[in-house]
Amino acid sequence: MKQLSELVVEFVAELREKHQMKIKVYWDGDQRHVFKASTVAKRQEKIPLEWSNLQLYCENGILPASATKLCELEQLLPKCRFFRTEIIEALAQSNIPQVYCQGEADGYMAPAVFGKPKAF
Repeated sequence: MKQLSELVVEFVAELREKHQMKIKVYWDGDQRHVFKASTVAKRQEKIPLEWSNLQLYCENGILPASATKLCELEQLLPKCRFFRTEIIEALAQSNIPQVYCQGEADGYMAPAVFGKPKAF
């Protein structure tokens, strides 16, 4: 996890120093629209298979045959639940403002970017 934090801090520093960007991060909340909720539900359905794939690898050294590239392998194994927490902490250490939205962050970002309350 330390490497992830270091990567986030390095990336933020480059955006600020090299590109003179002002950064503010908006996080989706739990209240999502139907489309995003259905996407989350589909992801949840894959979790048992992802853990089964990890168990097969740990116990027998077997990876799914469909995983011929690293990016494909990433789709077949469980996601680390600590990534988001680690990224949030690294952003906080870099003094990046973060907004925790009740619903989808899109509706909060557009008005902030365009400076118009009804922008979307």
